[in-house]
Amino acid sequence: MTRPVVGWYLHHHGGGHVARFRAVRPQVDADVVVFSSRPAPDDLPADTRWTTLPHDAGVEIDDAGRELDPAGADPTADGVLHWAPLGHRGHRDRLAAIAETVARERIDAMVVDVSVEVGLLARLLGVPVVLFTQPGDRDDEPHALIERLAAAIVAPWPRELMEPAHLAAHRDLVAYTGGISRHDGRAAPREPAAEPDGTRVLVLAGGGGHDVTADDIEEARAATPGTHWTVLGVDGVDGQPSVVVDDPWPALNRADVVVTWAGQNAVADIAAAGARAIVVPQTRPFGEQIATATALDRAGLAVVEPVWPTAERWPEVIARALELEPDWARWGTAGAARRAADVIERVAGSEQQPGRHVAVVTLCSVARLDHLRHQLAAVVRDAASPEPGPEPGPEPGPDASAPSRSTTPRVSTVVVWLDDEPAPSDLGVDLVVHMPPAAEGFRLAAARNAGADAAVGLGADLVVFLDADCVPSPSLVSRYVDAARAEPDAVLCGPVTYLAPGVDVDDPAVLAELTAPHAARPAPPAGLLARAGDGEYALFWSLSFALTARAWRSGPRFDERYVGYGGEDTDFAFAFRRTGRPLVWVGGADAYHQHHPTSSPPWQHLDDVLRNGRLFAEQWGEWPMTGWLEAFARGGAVRRVADGWERVPEWDGSTRPGA
Repeated sequence: MTRPVVGWYLHHHGGGHVARFRAVRPQVDADVVVFSSRPAPDDLPADTRWTTLPHDAGVEIDDAGRELDPAGADPTADGVLHWAPLGHRGHRDRLAAIAETVARERIDAMVVDVSVEVGLLARLLGVPVVLFTQPGDRDDEPHALIERLAAAIVAPWPRELMEPAHLAAHRDLVAYTGGISRHDGRAAPREPAAEPDGTRVLVLAGGGGHDVTADDIEEARAATPGTHWTVLGVDGVDGQPSVVVDDPWPALNRADVVVTWAGQNAVADIAAAGARAIVVPQTRPFGEQIATATALDRAGLAVVEPVWPTAERWPEVIARALELEPDWARWGTAGAARRAADVIERVAGSEQQPGRHVAVVTLCSVARLDHLRHQLAAVVRDAASPEPGPEPGPEPGPDASAPSRSTTPRVSTVVVWLDDEPAPSDLGVDLVVHMPPAAEGFRLAAARNAGADAAVGLGADLVVFLDADCVPSPSLVSRYVDAARAEPDAVLCGPVTYLAPGVDVDDPAVLAELTAPHAARPAPPAGLLARAGDGEYALFWSLSFALTARAWRSGPRFDERYVGYGGEDTDFAFAFRRTGRPLVWVGGADAYHQHHPTSSPPWQHLDDVLRNGRLFAEQWGEWPMTGWLEAFARGGAVRRVADGWERVPEWDGSTRPGA
């Protein structure tokens, strides 16, 4: 297998994103291209390239000599985004640099730590996104958008101690890894021969800014005689520039008490060292540090002070910290970087098994609206209580890096509406895509492409197509899920039973009694799969089929030159065969075709069949739908010519059977 290539975006604010990268990157078996405005660290791992991006927050002078402050250039797009200032060259060039790399090179996954806009750009470019998220109240529209589009979400803390509401809605996508520290597994350094007398206090300030001043620290130090304070990252203490060290591990282990903010990396580093801590959360967007500090306080892992204590309170605060016996194993730092790497590798390597999120895509017009409502009722009913298919075999053991397989996949519904007029507003589906017809008829090929794109855009890893007049059996989704796990690169086709008039299609028991798959297509026993031979690709039906999001992304797509009825599904199957990819018949993925008046051959689609048949013949060297064409010929409507079939000009329909 080709070694995966991972893009990795690191936000420039603070040093925590780079620190987390330095912890996780050595665990990831992939080539990595980093995108960041921050300078590359000196110890960049092997097989890693660093692309320095332009800054996007500085004041610029535009071509007319006017000052452009991005903060005043609608950077949030009226609340839809977080930062996308209009007309800002740095912002434009920043995203363009990422897009140019993705266009030039193969990027199998994009790790985003953190940016809604970069995540959205990657997803628009067809690259699955692994989102590193943060705590706090992130229920705003931009966060909801990127969480919905992400292939996986990494939360670098333990779910048992902190599960934000905005992530609870995406539990099937979120991997709570525990706190990620680059010090995980390091031995404590040996104690130096000479140590100062008294309690050793380490102030470990993060790089994202803080409200604590040098005067605050000097006052606290003066109020605690018998202590020795080491201060890292605060400017002006004793009139000196801030002290920053590349490796704070020795200082963490020497300290009796660590005073720090509530940043994710700082907390993880303290947990790795097993230190007693005083945590003072700093002001951050969305209350990130307040949320973390609250979780630490509830768990009894640290002394939490909402603001920097006054000088006279410091002796008591330090005394409380010295009494702590924190069980830092609850923060889950051991193996957290490896668990995050597992998520990245799985997405980049397309190893995540499909079926966690299934989207049912239906093409419909007003003529089939009643049929559609029966179908949607069945989809909703069966999604709540699916009938599991046979287990496809052992899966990797579950751990904190990824959710275990759920027997109840998330099921979304997408309707592609084919009429000129918009769809009814009461369909109750997750998404409606409007595909108005062309002059020649419905744009079925374009509609299927749009429906699949929309389903994958919703985050579905398995797309199930059902014609509007088909209702699924309770086992349809689960059978397709199992088949997709066994054949992730295949087009999967379940059997279809044609129903007589008057059948109660809302009763699964009635449908089960009437199951009699159409004899023209293979129908293996329930739970079994059968790969189609080369000659069977012409039997592909679009009434009921499925394929993974990965298979859809890799193509082929439906040829949108086909307009009106017929030919586009066989063309799709032949294109799939040309790529060497399998067509698989799926036993037990039963669908039931609801009765409606029709004709065979489809006289109302005669011109479509001729037009699309000729297009097919030009592409593949043979005509499709020959059974219909021969029936049209018997009715006097068409005739054979040197290059295939054509309509008889003088035919007026009077010789049509039943006319």
